[in-house]
Amino acid sequence: MEVNRKRDIIFCTLVLLTALLIGIVSLNYSLASSYFPLMLAGFMAVMAMVLLARTMKQNNTELTSDEKAKTNSHLIGFAKVFGLIIIYVMALSYFGYIISTILFLVSAMLILGESRLIWVSAISVCMTLILAYLFFEFLGVAPPESMFSIL
Repeated sequence: MEVNRKRDIIFCTLVLLTALLIGIVSLNYSLASSYFPLMLAGFMAVMAMVLLARTMKQNNTELTSDEKAKTNSHLIGFAKVFGLIIIYVMALSYFGYIISTILFLVSAMLILGESRLIWVSAISVCMTLILAYLFFEFLGVAPPESMFSIL
């Protein structure tokens, strides 16, 4: 089986599982509150199934060693970012939005290859504060709850 095909099948499976999880969690809320997450989960599931069907129809072709190495590095990068997102979601409940988001953005930029730590830190702090203002002040969205209600 071709590496790209494996990657697409793994990705589709993860997206389908995520959509299922979002759908199940959304059912705990009232219909008005769960409408958007349910629509998002449904859209994610449909798109994942379309990609999966297209992937299954493709012919198997062998990759060169350079293409395999490049694909493997992409898979490793994807796994790092996916793992980082999972850690971010868990950190939100402990440290709150501000601290978790700053740490997430710094980590993501470093993982993706940016090496200027001062630049990364400045962008992370500015983007977090801008997003916090837009969502929590301007739009009036309640910030996620955390164990430590400092920020």
